[in-house]
Parts: sequence; structure tokens; C-alpha cells
Amino acid sequence: MAGRRGKAAGRDPWNHNIAYHPWIARRARGRVLDVGCGDGMLAQKLAQTCDTVIGLECDDIGVPVRKPCLSLAEIRSIASKELPGA
Repeated sequence: MAGRRGKAAGRDPWNHNIAYHPWIARRARGRVLDVGCGDGMLAQKLAQTCDTVIGLECDDIGVPVRKPCLSLAEIRSIASKELPGA
């Protein structure tokens, strides 16, 4: 049940990547490119200490979940066909 509430709130309790967010946030400065930004949680955290944060994501399904992050970081949805050589 707790997992369902977490997913509904935009947080997946099984997402092991968030364990690295504090470590990355302590080290990142200046300009950051978050490739595969997913829900934008890391981009939002980095925007608090970095000059510029751009998040790239090719999965448009998560766009509504990322909306709160848009005020702090620039999140761009891209398709693989838009990438040279993809």
C-alpha cells in the first residue's frame, strides 16, 4: 500500500537512483545536464545550488509529474529520432 501512495505522489519507493541524489547535489556546481531526468527530482534538487540545470527525457509519460520541477530547472522532452546518430 505504501508503494502505491508513493507512486501516486510522484515518488517511486523502489527507485534506487534517489540514493545518489544527496551525493551528486553536494558536488555539482555551475551548469548541469541531467540526461534521462525522469521525474525531474534530481534536476530540481540541483537547481537549488547550480547556475543552470537542463534535464533531458525522452519519455513524455512523466511530463505531468515533472511540472513542479519546471519552475526551477529547464526540462526538455526529446525523442531519440531528434538526436544525431540515433
